Amino acid sequence: MVIVDIDLYNKLLEVLESSEIPDTSTQKYVSEFLENFDKSHADSALYFLEASLSSKSIHARQMAALRLKNCIKNGNISGENLTLLKDGLKKALVTSDLVNVFSGCFAALFGILGFKNWPDGVRFLLSMLDNNITAVSGTLTIIVEDCISENSEPFNIFLVNELIPKLMSISILEGLPFVCRILGILLDSEVGRRHLLDEKFGEFWQYLCNLGTCNDAAVCKFVVTSMGKIWNYHPAHLLASSEGVFRYICLQIDHERASVRLEAVDFWSNILKVKEDSECNLQLIRALEPILPMLAKSLLDRTRYTDWDYMSMDESHFENDNADVPDNLEDIKPTRSCRDDSADGDDDFVEISGNTWGNVWTVRKGAALALDNLALLCGNDARFIQLVIGLIESKFASSDWEEQESAVLVLGAIAPGCLKLLAPMISRVLPKILLLTRHDKPLMRSIALWCASRFCPWVSHSSNCLEWVPKVIEALLGGIMDRNKRVQEAACSSLAIFMEETQSNFGPNLVHIVATMTRALDYYKQRNIMILYDTIGTLFEFHGHEIVSLGLGGGLLEKLVNSGLMIEINSPQFLSLIDCWNLMVAAVGVAFHEHILKTLEHCIKTLVLVLNDNAMVLSGASDVDVNWSVFEVSTDFVASAIQALGNNVMASLSKVWLVSLDGFPHYSQQVGTTACELDLILVHGAMQSQKAAVVQSVLAAIGHVCWICPCMLKCTQVLMLITNSLVAPVCAVANNAAWALGNFASQNVLAHLLIPLYEPMCHGLVHILQRWSQNRLLVQNALTTLSKITLLNPNGMLPFVSLVLPQWGEKLLGFLQSTGNDVEMVPCIEALLNLVAMDPIHMQLIPAALIQVLKGHSDPAVKTALQKLLGQP
Repeated sequence: MVIVDIDLYNKLLEVLESSEIPDTSTQKYVSEFLENFDKSHADSALYFLEASLSSKSIHARQMAALRLKNCIKNGNISGENLTLLKDGLKKALVTSDLVNVFSGCFAALFGILGFKNWPDGVRFLLSMLDNNITAVSGTLTIIVEDCISENSEPFNIFLVNELIPKLMSISILEGLPFVCRILGILLDSEVGRRHLLDEKFGEFWQYLCNLGTCNDAAVCKFVVTSMGKIWNYHPAHLLASSEGVFRYICLQIDHERASVRLEAVDFWSNILKVKEDSECNLQLIRALEPILPMLAKSLLDRTRYTDWDYMSMDESHFENDNADVPDNLEDIKPTRSCRDDSADGDDDFVEISGNTWGNVWTVRKGAALALDNLALLCGNDARFIQLVIGLIESKFASSDWEEQESAVLVLGAIAPGCLKLLAPMISRVLPKILLLTRHDKPLMRSIALWCASRFCPWVSHSSNCLEWVPKVIEALLGGIMDRNKRVQEAACSSLAIFMEETQSNFGPNLVHIVATMTRALDYYKQRNIMILYDTIGTLFEFHGHEIVSLGLGGGLLEKLVNSGLMIEINSPQFLSLIDCWNLMVAAVGVAFHEHILKTLEHCIKTLVLVLNDNAMVLSGASDVDVNWSVFEVSTDFVASAIQALGNNVMASLSKVWLVSLDGFPHYSQQVGTTACELDLILVHGAMQSQKAAVVQSVLAAIGHVCWICPCMLKCTQVLMLITNSLVAPVCAVANNAAWALGNFASQNVLAHLLIPLYEPMCHGLVHILQRWSQNRLLVQNALTTLSKITLLNPNGMLPFVSLVLPQWGEKLLGFLQSTGNDVEMVPCIEALLNLVAMDPIHMQLIPAALIQVLKGHSDPAVKTALQKLLGQP
């Protein structure tokens, strides 16, 4: 390389070599010289490059290479200097013993230039793969990751025509882990999947089959991962080759490396999920037949605790008596109870196994989940049951408690899928499980409690419930009062599942349940009390009416209310406790009335506290994170209370509607008043948080207020929030906005607020009909609200007829064609027909097919409106 100033270069070498001298003055001099050298010489990168290649001192070469990397990141290198630098870096990767450092320099320069300006850089790295994969693997990996994220068309062309073919041409053993790493990066990207699983799928499939002969852990893991992705895109292709593929992945369950074993069990837990396509399920069952014994045994063998499982747990899993040990507050995270009816059956398994038996996902948990899904798929096959039960019995027969524990885990995993065929033996097995809930090992007690809850459909059956419900509940309640905190956690979660899924009347058992819950509130530490709140909420959600009818729960309610009034809003337990309030008030209704005033006051005060915190942040008086989740859950309680108590809440709500802002100076200054009405407080929270969950909760609360006590809503900003939320990108927000607007339109006392906003309301509702056309509930809400605002002020709708009628007519037609004479849609039909009748020219704006469908409608009001429109007597 040409050095312009040889004396300057020699001086640089001298300084770099002196950097080995450890005294402070020399180090200071070296640092200052190199810093000045960077700033005062535009071609400093070339000097550092030459020094990093030519110096006789390894320390000097390392120092120069590191300075070179800084020059590349910070400097503007162009023209001839850039060309020289590119050539020099290529040479360095080939000849230097500092490959790792120069790989970083190469990647840094490529990161600045990009593929568009230096495509030959990547091509050079590809050319080196045949001779020195080690030298370029790290650099190429970084570059491919960066280019994939940019998703540029030139790189995509290079990817298909050069990179993928080159990678799949590499067959040398030492190069395969690198190839798998790059192909794995591509599979994790949308553009990479498109090429590998679509355009080049044939070549990719063949390459995977060739890789199947390699036992390297990275390669095996990649093959299994790839087969899992292929299942999502080409299940038929995988099933056609299942004999070889399934056997291969079955063998990987027993691979010597845990990472491969985990990938293998996760593959099975994924593909064994029951599909909506029954034919695909049947094909999968047939494909599994040859390897089912091997698969079942391998999965069962992996359900025993390993050292890795124990390493993922803290000491609390093993201590028999730690109930009085305070929790580490830093480890406690706020939680909210989440119940999603659309969730799949894995949720209760993952939730408990993820929290109670270690904090990371392990092979043991993956194997148990795979068995769970396998049972759901094959649970009606007597051969499968005989096979698995035989393996479980051999584990139960062992004197090793870990083997027995593994058997309990497997039995609980397969129970929901095999319940019918297991039924004849449950009465013999369940007593053993319940006995194990009192085992001397906390881990055994935890798993036995969970296993017992998995049999709840059988336990709660009419022929079994009288005998078995009390026995199971007794065991679960014993676990709740256990001296080990992890057993407590498992018991609470298991009881919640049992209550949620059990259809029987708990009757006398509720006395013991309520009493135990009340005692546990005084007994639990910070972390588990959040789980207990969730369990109590579930108790009231599913059995609240029984509790009230039996005169139970008064003391429990009072204790929970008083706890909530004393707890700090930023405490981790606050969200769980107010969620519990929500479920209680929704379940028991007027039975909560004696607590309603103080709970409403507390939640409203919490709303103002959050807004005051936000005002402090906006004014620069604080930099704390505003806890909008607290605002959300408090708003939810206001909505739940109004909905559950109906007219009984009006007196209490009127007392708390006007909120004093004394003690909240920043919020008071922000709004310019010393008192603020609740509807405006809710609107401020929705607008300032900019969080969909908060807006959704606020809209629900406003909708309930509007329905129960509309006279309290005088703030025009409320209606502006609703109108703006109609076009929100989040379905739940748009749905609540449409519903709340419908409630407004049902109240004549609020008509004067609505009329000036007909234009944005119409645009918003039409937006819903277009944007969310596949969401049946939301479309119905929008159609209902359209009919309400039309009936409220038909003349006010006339300017917007051409906007609303085409979508209204089209969606109404679709609704009627799928549901027939839906009584709920009659007001919507009447409103549309009456609007069209105001000017016959409007007939052309609705589908002719709608009129034909309505001619066959059975409702008298619809017939009358249609006859009026068509001018028929």
